Amino acid sequence: MGVFAATVFIRNEKQLAKQQVISEVSRYMESQGFVQCDKNQAEKTYSFGFPKGKWFAMGSNEQELVGNAKFCTKVFDSCVLTANVVDSDFVLLELYNSNGTNIDHQCIGTPYWEEEESEKEIDVTNWIPFLKQGVPEEYLITALQAQEVFAEDAFGKFGELIELDIKPLYMGWGELAPIEKINLYFKKK
Repeated sequence: MGVFAATVFIRNEKQLAKQQVISEVSRYMESQGFVQCDKNQAEKTYSFGFPKGKWFAMGSNEQELVGNAKFCTKVFDSCVLTANVVDSDFVLLELYNSNGTNIDHQCIGTPYWEEEESEKEIDVTNWIPFLKQGVPEEYLITALQAQEVFAEDAFGKFGELIELDIKPLYMGWGELAPIEKINLYFKKK
């Protein structure tokens, strides 16, 4: 049995520190009629992880992934990437611009429903702005076509190219994600 995980990765172009992330989320939630509270009173909970690299992350689940991605584009006015790992067989990636529009989707590994997916031409145009300096775009194509035993390993190699640490995929698993993490709790005013 493989890993199932869903995470929203936020491109940190503004180089926000952890406290600034907390402030941005709190300000946005206040504009939506929520105030920060303790865990016992919470109606909404958000978990954020801060690994090394140019992305930080918000924990999610598969059902809330798109909603959480759009939430993050509003709060941080930034591009976000969702990663949905399915049984370690494949990782579905969706890229959203700062307006919350889905601008690209890719799959690392072979999804159950489309065996021919791996034969389509891969367009990485929307990913090029995130490439680590000096890395050719062909490396992105190679990483997206990688066939590893565990798809999250291939996603890790893809992440290295765009300076994204995949450890937040495992935020809910404790010791597997040795990253700084915070939980924010909110209730209606």
